[in-house]
Amino acid sequence: WTLENGGKYMVNHHDTTLFAFTIGDNYAHEDMLRIAAAHTDYPCLRIKPNADFKTEAYAQVNVEVYGGPILNTWFDRPLGVAGRIAVKSDNPFKPNTIIYQSQKPVMIIPNLAIHMNRDVNKGVEINNQTDLMPVVDMLPEETKSTDYFLTFIAEETGVNKEDILDFELNTFCMEEPSYVGVKDTMISSPRLDNQTSVSALLSAIINGKRDNGINMIALFDHEEIGSSSKQGAASILLHDMIIRILKNLGADDDRMNRAMYDAMLLSVDVAHALHPNKVNKMDITNHPVM
Repeated sequence: WTLENGGKYMVNHHDTTLFAFTIGDNYAHEDMLRIAAAHTDYPCLRIKPNADFKTEAYAQVNVEVYGGPILNTWFDRPLGVAGRIAVKSDNPFKPNTIIYQSQKPVMIIPNLAIHMNRDVNKGVEINNQTDLMPVVDMLPEETKSTDYFLTFIAEETGVNKEDILDFELNTFCMEEPSYVGVKDTMISSPRLDNQTSVSALLSAIINGKRDNGINMIALFDHEEIGSSSKQGAASILLHDMIIRILKNLGADDDRMNRAMYDAMLLSVDVAHALHPNKVNKMDITNHPVM
């Protein structure tokens, strides 16, 4: 690295954690390092390996719960698929990676009709292993294959099915966000946790200007399942990034240690506003203001 005063930089760590930082025109080692961090993942249903199975005339996909979603909101919605697909290359330790997002709804998790579940409005426990399995298509009667979804992914990405080594694919709701309210004062949208914070941090690092010091944002994956992966928020990655930046700017060990402990870090996430129908769930005097 060759960092300079007035420079703007970005670091992509294995397509999972993203850093961006700016160095002030008049940067000096005594200036405060200011950091803001957010997470990029969200509660969802993630597709398992060996995902394909069929039930009678239905092609289905095996999924697992990722993070802490409200499960009943995933029923009866058009779901798309997005994520990464690892494909064979000449180097087995560095497979090719394809970023994929379906351009149309490809699956749905149907609710059981009320005629077959009369107690549904009294509250019914959802079994993750049986109730959340999406349907991806109706199978022709003569179809015997159980790799329907994998075949679709291969065709979509233009690769040979046998060359797909692995994938990290999430489902997502394809309904469009919308403003809500007589005067459009509210927003209805999936994935607000934590895309709102990511958007705020990106705007801040692009538009913010500070002649003295270093500004940095860190966008981490894995918050929803714990941050202790080797590149998660609880890892040593952010620490190592700061050390590398300061060392490149000529700081000695003493200055780097002081800069680390003098720094300010904001951990930015979505907070839960007071719910008008569940006021007793909120603290009496301390709650976020919309």
